[in-house]
Amino acid sequence: AAALARTGLATATLDISDGLSRDLARLCAASRVGATVEAGALPVTGGTRRAAALLGRDPSEAALHGGEEYELLFAARPGNAAKIAALGRRLELAVTRIGAVTARGSGIEVVEPGGRRGPLVPRTWEHF
Repeated sequence: AAALARTGLATATLDISDGLSRDLARLCAASRVGATVEAGALPVTGGTRRAAALLGRDPSEAALHGGEEYELLFAARPGNAAKIAALGRRLELAVTRIGAVTARGSGIEVVEPGGRRGPLVPRTWEHF
């Protein structure tokens, strides 16, 4: 987070400890924008895939709505993609583009690998 902040490349950032769907909604509300998430681009660990298979669940659902990842979610201008990728390589950290920021009032949409689109409704634990 500190290295990303020093670059000035991120236009909005927060951790996703409450789950991607909940924290993306917070980021979009604070920035007054919408977003599109590509479900097939979400990083899903092998352990999450195995657990989802044992429970008969979709691993993308865990990636979208699970919590406690302690990863950073950030927005950046598309023209900075190469600089962000270089920063990830330098820091030996995975940086994954999972979607795009969209116009104000467009809501948050998820696009499934087959192309089906729908609203992304946050479904995570609420502390308060």
